[in-house]
Amino acid sequence: MTGGDAVPGRAQSRPEPPCVLHVSRPAVGGLRKHLETLLPRLTEGGWNVCLAAPAGLTGGGGSPLAAFRSFPVEISDRPGLVEDLRAALQLRRAVRGSGASLVHCHGIRAAWVARLAAFPQPRAVTVHNLFRLPEGRLKARLARSALDAEALIAVSAAVRSSLVQSGIPPDRVCIIPNGIEPPEPVPAEDVSTFRGRLGLEGSRPLVACVARLMPDKGVDVLIEAWRLAAPRLPGAALVIAGDGPDRRALEDAAAGVPRLRFAGHLPDVRPLYAAADILVIPSRREGQSIVCLEAALSQPPPALVVTSAGGLPEMVRHAESGLVVPPEDPAALADAVVCLAEDGEMRDRLSRSAAEMARRRFSAGRMASATLELYGRIATGAPGSGKIRSSGL
Repeated sequence: MTGGDAVPGRAQSRPEPPCVLHVSRPAVGGLRKHLETLLPRLTEGGWNVCLAAPAGLTGGGGSPLAAFRSFPVEISDRPGLVEDLRAALQLRRAVRGSGASLVHCHGIRAAWVARLAAFPQPRAVTVHNLFRLPEGRLKARLARSALDAEALIAVSAAVRSSLVQSGIPPDRVCIIPNGIEPPEPVPAEDVSTFRGRLGLEGSRPLVACVARLMPDKGVDVLIEAWRLAAPRLPGAALVIAGDGPDRRALEDAAAGVPRLRFAGHLPDVRPLYAAADILVIPSRREGQSIVCLEAALSQPPPALVVTSAGGLPEMVRHAESGLVVPPEDPAALADAVVCLAEDGEMRDRLSRSAAEMARRRFSAGRMASATLELYGRIATGAPGSGKIRSSGL
């Protein structure tokens, strides 16, 4: 009997798949969508995936994240010595309890808590937003130390550039853009019902914005742009979907602006994408926009107007797959919206090009494959291997 032959009558045990523990602060919007898309595909790639995060992220509510073994680690949005030390102790227990051979942190807050936890397993850190060092030598040093990991992942070239400009060696940062699964089509009757519920039955064209209502997203600039555009577009309407700390102030700023509606948080944004003729992303700062991908792949897709902030120009090429305007420029934003509103042929051409771009460069499969390849390089016993390289740009 050769060494490779099975012993008759003896059950052959398969080795357990290696475990990766994903660590996150409270997550809404793009970060949550990223986790919901990536984690199931990592399981398909041969990893046992666990999640260490606040209960609000790992709980039920129909989220795909509820399917994963989870460990409560109460990472707060803001730093605090006592809170961070408590979270670090929770994370150490989670690393031991999960049997993780690799820890993957999402964002600087999770990376900092992992640094405090001081476990021996290798770490990967995904930086989802543009990075800037905090003021003060000590705070800057601590921020850099949070990024002292075996691998740093930037979701766009703009995010990578922000890390390099902050003193991170370029060869330590690879680019793996966000990817998404194409949204399920929305039946025409559901779109009609959605429009009726918001009182938009006769509104044409319909302009939409989906964003967390906070300063970085530039919704205040969009409100001023709509104040300029609305008189030039009789019958058109603007719907702003989302919630956040600035909602009350933005609603006050929009008082008296015609045909503008706040829809609040929408559990399912697909009917809005399908109903919209134009989708606007007016951000001041943007690492990489998942809203942009969702809109581009919706059926039918709206035409895109975005600013040149952060990673947005990597996703939308001006006059090819959308219109790109400077941030903080209401007049330019208004002109772009009016231009698309008045030219249906241009809208169709740009939206088709945007959909093709999203399918080709920003798929969930491409994101997961690049992540698995990276794991193979930095984790002992990981399935697969390969040279670390940027993907998708």
